[in-house]
Amino acid sequence: MNKYYFGGLLLFVPFSSVAMFNLIEEYDLKTQIDTDHVTITYAGWTYHLSSRNRNQDNYIWGIKYKGYEVSTMINSFDNRSYVLSYHKQWHYNDWIDVGYRLGGITGYTKEENSVQLFGITPLISPTINFHYKSFGIETAIQTDVFIFSLNYTF
Repeated sequence: MNKYYFGGLLLFVPFSSVAMFNLIEEYDLKTQIDTDHVTITYAGWTYHLSSRNRNQDNYIWGIKYKGYEVSTMINSFDNRSYVLSYHKQWHYNDWIDVGYRLGGITGYTKEENSVQLFGITPLISPTINFHYKSFGIETAIQTDVFIFSLNYTF
């Protein structure tokens, strides 16, 4: 598991970062999202690419303001997790926003995830938010897990 996590991290993060910056330049995504709005995240589901028999319903609840997010969920190992992150986003078009999330997440033991410092696992995740008016569906990938959640922006 550790070699797959490190391998995925080493392969995915540099390429996703390069792809994100190429996307920003190629499509002139210099229009950042107005961060003065409050976004509530609710309902969350996951799909694990390399492991099965994990929790798929994460029951996430969170709030975002000025790009900073605080949320709680039930993680893949059925433990309560808390997330603190910064979520930067750009408009791609009228109904798609792309971005990345950086932060930390708690709730994993060393056996479940050996990549952590003081019980906090680093969080690096590209995101895509499909939205219509104030309602949105976000998808993200973190290591070998696709994450789907619903959100509402005030």
